[in-house]
Amino acid sequence: LTAPTGDRFTSKNAALKFLKKQQEKIAQEIEDAGDPPWRKVGHEWIGRRVAWTSDHKVSARRTVSIEQIGTIDGYIKSTDVDKDGNPGFVSEVSGKPADLFHVVFPDQPHHQYASFLLNAQDLEEHEVSENLLEETAAEKRKREQAIAALEEESTPQATPKAKSSPKKKKRRRS
Repeated sequence: LTAPTGDRFTSKNAALKFLKKQQEKIAQEIEDAGDPPWRKVGHEWIGRRVAWTSDHKVSARRTVSIEQIGTIDGYIKSTDVDKDGNPGFVSEVSGKPADLFHVVFPDQPHHQYASFLLNAQDLEEHEVSENLLEETAAEKRKREQAIAALEEESTPQATPKAKSSPKKKKRRRS
């Protein structure tokens, strides 16, 4: 099998894996090009874990509830606007601009209901506050260190001044 990109595959499974990775890359690029973009720092919940339960219809008569533990990795602030000047997010509950949190879930390919698992979910503030997990002191310390590193990356660094080298003294010949 040969893909339009010119990549060759020895099996159908290998081609399908390649296709899936390509689709994930495209989906990630679309997500990253958000308008307004997700803020990665600036809220105390960034890096916190959330337990989210979603219901899925498995058959005509059977529905399963699946709980997943995800991590908040971004948010849109209530004051953020898109390129057209519209609010970044309007709450379905209040009808007013509100914070929206982006939660990502780890990949679990061996889960009993793997095909029903969510990759990510956007939650309103009240949904996050109802499902936010308690964090241990170690988790809090780790999260705060990660946030500090992100903030440091996003802060422009001053360029160091060039040091002038000391002048050498001339030796006299005798």
